[in-house]
Amino acid sequence: MAAAAAGKPRPGAVDELARAVNAVSRCVPRATCLTQAIALHALLRRSNHGAQVEIGVATAPQFEAHAWVQCDGRTVLGGASTGRYTPVWTWD
Repeated sequence: MAAAAAGKPRPGAVDELARAVNAVSRCVPRATCLTQAIALHALLRRSNHGAQVEIGVATAPQFEAHAWVQCDGRTVLGGASTGRYTPVWTWD
Protein backbone atom coordinates (compact mmCIF):
# COMPACT_ATOMS: atom_id res chain seq x y z
CA MET A 1 0.00 0.00 0.00
CA ALA A 2 2.86 2.39 0.73
CA ALA A 3 4.18 2.00 -2.82
CA ALA A 4 0.82 2.97 -4.31
CA ALA A 5 0.61 5.96 -1.97
CA ALA A 6 4.03 7.12 -3.18
CA GLY A 7 2.83 6.99 -6.79
CA LYS A 8 4.58 3.75 -7.72
CA PRO A 9 2.46 0.78 -8.84
CA ARG A 10 3.17 -2.43 -6.95
CA PRO A 11 4.38 -5.31 -9.16
CA GLY A 12 1.83 -8.10 -9.35
CA ALA A 13 -1.05 -5.89 -8.20
CA VAL A 14 -2.73 -5.90 -11.62
CA ASP A 15 -3.20 -9.67 -11.69
CA GLU A 16 -4.20 -9.77 -8.01
CA LEU A 17 -6.89 -7.14 -8.53
CA ALA A 18 -8.19 -8.86 -11.68
CA ARG A 19 -8.46 -12.18 -9.81
CA ALA A 20 -10.24 -10.43 -6.92
CA VAL A 21 -12.82 -8.80 -9.20
CA ASN A 22 -13.37 -12.11 -10.98
CA ALA A 23 -13.86 -13.95 -7.68
CA VAL A 24 -16.23 -11.36 -6.20
CA SER A 25 -18.28 -11.21 -9.39
CA ARG A 26 -19.32 -14.84 -8.84
CA CYS A 27 -21.10 -13.71 -5.66
CA VAL A 28 -22.81 -10.67 -7.20
CA PRO A 29 -26.07 -11.42 -8.99
CA ARG A 30 -25.99 -10.39 -12.66
CA ALA A 31 -22.42 -9.08 -12.56
CA THR A 32 -21.76 -8.36 -16.22
CA CYS A 33 -18.53 -7.92 -18.11
CA LEU A 34 -19.19 -4.16 -18.00
CA THR A 35 -19.67 -3.96 -14.23
CA GLN A 36 -16.55 -6.08 -13.70
CA ALA A 37 -14.55 -3.91 -16.11
CA ILE A 38 -15.63 -0.69 -14.40
CA ALA A 39 -14.80 -2.08 -10.96
CA LEU A 40 -11.34 -3.26 -12.03
CA HIS A 41 -10.66 0.01 -13.84
CA ALA A 42 -11.42 1.97 -10.67
CA LEU A 43 -9.20 -0.29 -8.55
CA LEU A 44 -6.31 -0.13 -11.01
CA ARG A 45 -6.49 3.65 -11.38
CA ARG A 46 -6.58 4.02 -7.60
CA SER A 47 -3.44 1.86 -7.44
CA ASN A 48 -1.67 4.13 -9.94
CA HIS A 49 -1.92 1.75 -12.88
CA GLY A 50 -2.88 3.10 -16.27
CA ALA A 51 -5.87 1.05 -17.41
CA GLN A 52 -8.46 1.24 -20.14
CA VAL A 53 -11.95 -0.21 -20.40
CA GLU A 54 -12.59 -1.37 -23.96
CA ILE A 55 -16.10 -1.96 -25.27
CA GLY A 56 -16.56 -3.85 -28.50
CA VAL A 57 -19.34 -5.32 -30.60
CA ALA A 58 -19.78 -8.39 -32.75
CA THR A 59 -22.55 -8.69 -35.32
CA ALA A 60 -22.29 -12.31 -36.43
CA PRO A 61 -24.07 -14.58 -35.88
CA GLN A 62 -26.02 -12.04 -33.78
CA PHE A 63 -25.33 -8.67 -32.19
CA GLU A 64 -23.32 -8.88 -28.97
CA ALA A 65 -21.36 -6.40 -26.90
CA HIS A 66 -18.47 -7.11 -24.55
CA ALA A 67 -16.27 -5.11 -22.18
CA TRP A 68 -12.71 -5.89 -21.13
CA VAL A 69 -9.81 -4.18 -19.37
CA GLN A 70 -6.35 -3.51 -20.75
CA CYS A 71 -3.39 -2.55 -18.61
CA ASP A 72 0.24 -2.20 -19.65
CA GLY A 73 -0.60 -3.34 -23.18
CA ARG A 74 -2.32 -6.59 -22.22
CA THR A 75 -5.87 -7.70 -21.57
CA VAL A 76 -6.24 -8.43 -17.85
CA LEU A 77 -9.99 -9.08 -17.56
CA GLY A 78 -12.58 -10.34 -20.03
CA GLY A 79 -10.04 -11.24 -22.68
CA ALA A 80 -10.94 -14.83 -23.54
CA SER A 81 -12.82 -13.88 -26.69
CA THR A 82 -11.99 -10.24 -27.43
CA GLY A 83 -10.71 -11.10 -30.90
CA ARG A 84 -14.21 -11.49 -32.27
CA TYR A 85 -15.28 -8.02 -31.11
CA THR A 86 -14.62 -4.77 -32.93
CA PRO A 87 -13.63 -2.11 -30.36
CA VAL A 88 -15.98 0.87 -30.52
CA TRP A 89 -15.17 2.75 -27.32
CA THR A 90 -12.22 3.15 -24.94
CA TRP A 91 -12.35 4.70 -21.48
CA ASP A 92 -9.02 5.74 -19.95
